[in-house]
Amino acid sequence: NRASCIIHGLMRRDFFKLQEKKYIEKIFQKGGIKGLELDDLIDNWENFNIWVSAKTGVPIVDAFMRELNETGFIPFEGRRILSQFLIEELKVNWLMGAEYFASVLIDYNPCSNYGNWNTMADVNFDAKEDRYCNFITKAKKLDPKGDLIRKWIPELSTLGNNYIHEPDKVPEKDLKKANIKLGEDYPYPVVDTDRWV
Repeated sequence: NRASCIIHGLMRRDFFKLQEKKYIEKIFQKGGIKGLELDDLIDNWENFNIWVSAKTGVPIVDAFMRELNETGFIPFEGRRILSQFLIEELKVNWLMGAEYFASVLIDYNPCSNYGNWNTMADVNFDAKEDRYCNFITKAKKLDPKGDLIRKWIPELSTLGNNYIHEPDKVPEKDLKKANIKLGEDYPYPVVDTDRWV
């Protein structure tokens, strides 16, 4: 329920504040609190710019990014989706994402921001080994009717609920009917989405 979500959020905020006091020299480093080597995550500006400009071709990711860019706020699940996509799919150094969030979030808090990014990059003590995310399943759970996507990606608003999360899977005749040209009106996915089905 809503009250327990608020309490949980406050507890995490306090946890991250305490963690920052103890590990201040590590929390802002690429290897995080664990001091790991993250050779697979690089400062890839091309992928970073695709992510920031909401042109990943994955509607739930792009919708949350457009909302963040316009309002300076997105809910925790949106932040989680954006960070997971940047780290796990685009293989971009998590510090680039953390710094971007720091520059745009209206509720920015360094302890919570970097603590959550440490967790998502698996360099925090409370990180989970396997953080695999099926972005299509997650999108359908969070936005079953596609309202978020229709609001922030109006170019996809004519798609039915069964295709709103996967425009790249829409048959060509249905795209024509919806007056959508993939690659022009909305980008093709920059990652392989077939494994999420």
